[in-house]
Amino acid sequence: MAQVQLWDVLQVHAYGYITVASTILWVYEYLITLDKEVRFIWSRPMSLGKISFYMIRYFPFATGSAILYITVAHTSETATSLDRCHIVFVTLSCFIFFEDLVAYGLLLIRVYAVWKSECNTRSIKVKIICGAVVTSYFLYTAGSAYIEAALIQGQERWCPDPLQRSAITTKVILAIRLDKTRKRQICIHVTTNDRIWIAYVLRIVLEMTVLCLLVAKAIINRRHAYFRNGLLDVMIKDVNIFILRDTSEFIRDCLPPLQGFLHCILTNRMQFHICAVNEERTQLYPPGRRQYVLADLRAVKTSGIGAKFSKSRFIWPLKQCRGQKE
Repeated sequence: MAQVQLWDVLQVHAYGYITVASTILWVYEYLITLDKEVRFIWSRPMSLGKISFYMIRYFPFATGSAILYITVAHTSETATSLDRCHIVFVTLSCFIFFEDLVAYGLLLIRVYAVWKSECNTRSIKVKIICGAVVTSYFLYTAGSAYIEAALIQGQERWCPDPLQRSAITTKVILAIRLDKTRKRQICIHVTTNDRIWIAYVLRIVLEMTVLCLLVAKAIINRRHAYFRNGLLDVMIKDVNIFILRDTSEFIRDCLPPLQGFLHCILTNRMQFHICAVNEERTQLYPPGRRQYVLADLRAVKTSGIGAKFSKSRFIWPLKQCRGQKE
């Protein structure tokens, strides 16, 4: 038992180092990208996308505060009970779960922005797309909530024998007294459940659904020159990569806070990159010129289109419109 507790204490210290480093990484990322936030976000009108961005941008500070509290306060000169460990773990788990849902919600808003030109139609294709997005997000939310609830409920029972943990509980919290004179205690979270793979499978399904929708939209609009090097092209090329690897239980327990921070960082970077590309396109094509080009592509305005699309299908409708004007 002493050897197991000593190994748990060493793991907790390593976990503290990883989580504190993740929090510092997030603060550093926030400081170096604050100028981009002021430049691209502050002047925009309030919308659902802006609210989601602010939630992803600032909610990790709450997660970082909880992590620092677990790492620092629970090793101070105060007694740590199992109930206190349970409350802190539930709070941190809810923070990470909320971060994940908001990040994927913003990802789906990005897909809606790409497909919104066709969302007003009542075609079967639009219904299938909306159904796939909503269903995948609902399944991911429900599956992740189920896994999180199973882990949290398992903490209500505690087995003193570490060899019987996997057979009795889903989650175990140990309050170990490090120093008898100073009464220093720490919380140790031991994961003894492998059902977390369900959440990872649902996450991969959601990511693949979003990627397939973006690729499908790119294939549909591949003939239009104004989509090249545009926002849609950026959304397809800038993706996250999943690396599947078999790791130990300790590394698996350390990954959720780090993964939450990294996911928020990548999402914010993606938003800033899209804003930068949009600003560059705005400088190249002023608002009046952009409207004129889009109107020409829709065969509403007829001037100057024959030279651009001399071999395209737009010639016949334009000639017909010119004949009607004459």
